[in-house]
Amino acid sequence: MRRHLAGVALVVALLGACGGDPALTPRASRSLTEKIDVVEFTIAAGEYEDARRGVDAIRQEAIRLAANDAISPARAPAIFEALGALEQSLAEVEADP
Repeated sequence: MRRHLAGVALVVALLGACGGDPALTPRASRSLTEKIDVVEFTIAAGEYEDARRGVDAIRQEAIRLAANDAISPARAPAIFEALGALEQSLAEVEADP
């Protein structure tokens, strides 16, 4: 399980790296970072169902931000890819108690 949690932590860190990214508006960066912080907290607490809901909230926010050009078209795919990897890591953690 530690291996899976390390994978989750890595993906959360990659998503968190969007702070200060010139491909995101400052408002988009703050919005995503706040949601990422919540997901990181729920993962650390072992609340994986809440973490999955948080990932979904991040995805919905990223879709909205991309539609409003707050996330550059070049950066959006990497964010969605990292979210997919995070969902997969969460599923692995839940499957390997």
